[in-house]
Amino acid sequence: MRPIRIGDVDTREHGTPAWVNIGLKVGLYAGLGIGAYYGGKAILQHFGLLGTTDPQIAANAASTQQTITTLQNQGQSSTLTQAQATGIANTIFNAGTQSTPDSFTIRENLIQANTLLDLMNIKQAFGTRQADCTFLSFGCTSFDLDSFVSEKLNVDDRNIANQYFSAQGINYSIQ
Repeated sequence: MRPIRIGDVDTREHGTPAWVNIGLKVGLYAGLGIGAYYGGKAILQHFGLLGTTDPQIAANAASTQQTITTLQNQGQSSTLTQAQATGIANTIFNAGTQSTPDSFTIRENLIQANTLLDLMNIKQAFGTRQADCTFLSFGCTSFDLDSFVSEKLNVDDRNIANQYFSAQGINYSIQ
């Protein structure tokens, strides 16, 4: 019988070399992990557990920026600073994501806008946010300010806000 050398691959006489067994195991586990990731992702998407994104939200963001540019070119000025617009957007989001949305706080922050440019700056600061998530943050829904406020604001506060916008000459209404 001859001595076994490193790298000897004669499986009939000495069995499978260790490096072959290790390589096969690593490949198998890597394949299972990748398969589980993509398979699990497909299942979660199929049942809507990875969330939804309305394609209209992206169009709204582009439209908001275009409206801001147009209003600025027309000489309209904002009465809110960017920091104030961001603070209002954050307050609206926080009020709407409570277990029971705080419609009064949402309305009172919306009507801080004195001009259409103020409102557009708040919309831009709000951006797109994830809310209404299910267990372990699956199934979140993407919202822009319009869709968020439409869902979270009760009818009475919606009417009050729309009356305010009309009285201020702001061409905007919450649907």
